[in-house]
Amino acid sequence: MEYPIKCTVCRQWKTVEVDEKEFADWNNGTVIQKAMPNMSAEDRELLMSQTCGACFDAMFAEDELDESFRIIDEANGDVD
Repeated sequence: MEYPIKCTVCRQWKTVEVDEKEFADWNNGTVIQKAMPNMSAEDRELLMSQTCGACFDAMFAEDELDESFRIIDEANGDVD
């Protein structure tokens, strides 16, 4: 079945193709990775958090960059 979801960040509508039994399993408490093993991580995230892949990546891109610089700084002995 097609399941429309509006991203809470960019407000764009996305559609996820969901197997009805898998969707029911997830709603009944099965962790989404086990309930929907063939669905992409991006689509599972969209179902769980109503955040599309592009917005999710944008939200965490700076954190990953900051972490990379921290590791480089520590290796160079530049961290207080």
